[in-house]
Amino acid sequence: MSAILITDKTGKFQYRKNPNGTVAVVKCLEPVSNLSIPEILDNLIVTSLSERAINLNEHETVYIPKTISQIEPATFLSDYIKEVIVDPQNPWFR
Repeated sequence: MSAILITDKTGKFQYRKNPNGTVAVVKCLEPVSNLSIPEILDNLIVTSLSERAINLNEHETVYIPKTISQIEPATFLSDYIKEVIVDPQNPWFR
């Protein structure tokens, strides 16, 4: 059974709920050059990025918040990404 994908209230991200009540970003829908992954989507904490979550050619800079503890392989599929910035308070990725 595949997970149900939900589009957040802003229409910028698709996510799936994790069994622990947090969410994983499955797809970024907004074509912006500076992409900030939110800490919270629809009042749920964002803790992971799924494969192919960030694959729009417009994304040049990606900001990873302190809540992200898992980034799956092949999350970043754009050749245009020049910089990934991790929140200094993120204990998992420094």
